[in-house]
Amino acid sequence: VPTLVFTGGGGTGATATAAVAKTVARVKLTTAGTGYTTAPTVTISGGGGTGATATAKLGGGPITSITLTNPGIGFTSSPTITITGGAGTGAIVTATGPSVALQPKCIQELFTLDYSRMNALIGTELPFTSQLIQTTLPYGYVDPPTEIIKDGETQLWKITHNGVDTHFVHFHLFTVQVINRVGWDGAIKPPDPNELSWKDTVRMNPLEDIIVAAKPVKQTLPWTLPNSYRPIDTTQAVGATVVNEFLNVDPSNSPVTTVNDIINYGWEYVWHCHILGHEENDMMRAIAFVVAPQAATNLKVAGVRAGSTDTVNVTWTVPAVNDRTSFTVERATAAAGPWTTVATTAATAGTYADAGVPRTTAYYYRVTAHNLVGYTRAFAAPAAGFPTAQADSAPTAVVNLTTP
Repeated sequence: VPTLVFTGGGGTGATATAAVAKTVARVKLTTAGTGYTTAPTVTISGGGGTGATATAKLGGGPITSITLTNPGIGFTSSPTITITGGAGTGAIVTATGPSVALQPKCIQELFTLDYSRMNALIGTELPFTSQLIQTTLPYGYVDPPTEIIKDGETQLWKITHNGVDTHFVHFHLFTVQVINRVGWDGAIKPPDPNELSWKDTVRMNPLEDIIVAAKPVKQTLPWTLPNSYRPIDTTQAVGATVVNEFLNVDPSNSPVTTVNDIINYGWEYVWHCHILGHEENDMMRAIAFVVAPQAATNLKVAGVRAGSTDTVNVTWTVPAVNDRTSFTVERATAAAGPWTTVATTAATAGTYADAGVPRTTAYYYRVTAHNLVGYTRAFAAPAAGFPTAQADSAPTAVVNLTTP
């Protein structure tokens, strides 16, 4: 187990632990401590690995967060985290290795609502089911996306086949790896010899779970791709609620009223059955691929007197390609932070007036672009709504001024 050491900053008593597999995946602040006046030093040691680093962020005395800045390599056991300095005491941090939850998906064969034709759909599988709880939620292509993956994120999908046909399921623009299959009789089956490499199409057998691993990464292109913005049902009016068009159930199995909103699909991919009669009859779902947006550039600030206080006019250059959903403007009294969000602006905004700022005070500013992907409409409890994910750009270079 590597050791994490916090040194400097005038404080004492902060501790942390780590659990890893080759690299440190996360560090968690379990006790914030008290009395810190400057950021303490975080040291990660032991555990058979090297190169892992982290930084601490303060919030008026206690430590508010620990950021893993380098996961290191070669860890075979949990490292130790030591917090030293900062004039405070009592902080405790833990570190953990990679942990990937299974994403429950399904294939369901049933009958259409119009002519009662037998049809297969892709959807999600409910966790913790029993003989009294419906287990599958078969979604159509027009339903809000439930498969959302961030650039470089590892996901494990457990696809449960509630049907009688074998389907050849194809993933667009990335490949997956078959981990194993689990029959409904409990038998665990390894991948076939021809499935040991990465595949863009995978055979899925009836009455069987298949577990696949995916880690899509964005392509290296000579141009910048915009987000895909569209109504979830392009054949209907925006804002419509259409009877028998949407499933009107969220992935937690709570009833909702799905509205035909225009949403951000990020880089829109799909997965579908490669049997032509199935994919043409709606056995297809969108995959929303989340990519970090371009950063704003040319950040400038100018102070203007406004009564007993000042207004700081913040401006920046907005990238030409629309690959974001918003910007945040942050302010600090030191170049290294801590940072306070003073505004969230629209994706097209390139200005913000930070009003009510005290006079003759040094301030630092930075701007970050955000890309929020998915169906963001909120529903009343107990509905949880549909999944979303966000990727952020790097912040702009920090600029500063002293208010007049």
